[in-house]
Amino acid sequence: MYDPGTGQVFVVATQAGVRHVLYGIDPATGQIRTRRDADAPGSQPATQLQRGALLVSGATVFVAYGGNFGDCGPYLGRVVGIPTTGTNPTTTFTVPTTREGGIWAASGPATLADGSLVISTGNGEAVAGAWDHSDSVLRLSPELRLLDGFAPTGWAQENSVDADLGATGALPLPEGNRVLVAGKGGGIYLLDAGHRGGVGGSIAQDQGCPSYGGAAAAPVSGGGSVAYLPCTSGILQVRVAGDRLVRGWQAPPQISGSPIIVGRHGVVATTRRRPLRPRRRHRSRPSHHPNRRQHTLRLPRRQRQRVIPTHRRGITAVRIAP
Repeated sequence: MYDPGTGQVFVVATQAGVRHVLYGIDPATGQIRTRRDADAPGSQPATQLQRGALLVSGATVFVAYGGNFGDCGPYLGRVVGIPTTGTNPTTTFTVPTTREGGIWAASGPATLADGSLVISTGNGEAVAGAWDHSDSVLRLSPELRLLDGFAPTGWAQENSVDADLGATGALPLPEGNRVLVAGKGGGIYLLDAGHRGGVGGSIAQDQGCPSYGGAAAAPVSGGGSVAYLPCTSGILQVRVAGDRLVRGWQAPPQISGSPIIVGRHGVVATTRRRPLRPRRRHRSRPSHHPNRRQHTLRLPRRQRQRVIPTHRRGITAVRIAP
């Protein structure tokens, strides 16, 4: 995540041990300028997976945590706020559940117009009884105090089958005081950004969009917003006007990656899954991996951008030009 205030690219690395460290990198030289511990006090770092995108807001880097594959270990969903400069103490939010409730969507936390944060949480251990704020959309203050939240009426049942809202980040819409979210369970929910409404408190809802990753939205001329959700059945266009939620076009199933909107004309770009072509390691022995997938990002040719993708060996700055 690039911070224009300090001119640094912030990344979190998992160090041997296990511990998580926030680094501030100079984008021009690749040199490390700052580093700080990023684990929440009292957590067990080996059980926490830092998967979601970082968020920089109000001179603070917000780092979200979920659990490892299989929901193993005594982890809890957490957000850690780390100042972008100086050595001031960190702030922390922990999902108030007995276990799980991970904040693991790839898009990470988002900010609302008033500076508060919005997050989506994963399945929790509770499958009955009082709502434990898992399988939810939660609003937090900039100091990471819990302000309010929303959960589907069937949150406990979704917890029991691992079908949570935490698979996709909550999306603040550019027009109106609204937030849109979808998750593994297939539900699409339109929420009031200033008042989540508690259990069953959505303004409008729809079904049929099991979703993973991050969504994108843009304002519509004349009012309202248009959003694009990364459904496993193909990217889905959703139009929002006031309290109305209307489905639009849907892409083919192989076009289901997290979308972005680029250019003056609002081009929607995403990745498309396709099998890798067979390649030969030796002339006499072809090597083919039918279950492996290659992802290609297509952008408008005249769109000059700088992309900083991450991978196992670090990060790479790439300039895209005509």
